[in-house]
Amino acid sequence: MSGERVLSTFSMILLQVAGLGILLFWTIGAILLLTGNGGQINDLNLHGFWRTVYFSYPFLLIFLSAIGWLAFFRKADLVGLASLSVAPGVLFLMYLVFIMSPKPF
Repeated sequence: MSGERVLSTFSMILLQVAGLGILLFWTIGAILLLTGNGGQINDLNLHGFWRTVYFSYPFLLIFLSAIGWLAFFRKADLVGLASLSVAPGVLFLMYLVFIMSPKPF
């Protein structure tokens, strides 16, 4: 196994752990959103398109992770595909926290 392949393996594993970490916090938010017992996530009033985007993260994670692993096993080394499952989650959570959150003033 070459050095590049080892680095790609570690990158894929790290990206999967990061995606699952985001999925953990997504699950907590989804439970609070569905039960109505949440704090700030219920104050966001996610409706329509934004609610659909929020609830599509697990499907996005599974789909892009599968594509990334298939490319990895075909030795295409497209680790960037696996990072696509992490980047939208981080960007969307940052958007929710910094843009859509109710302002204290």
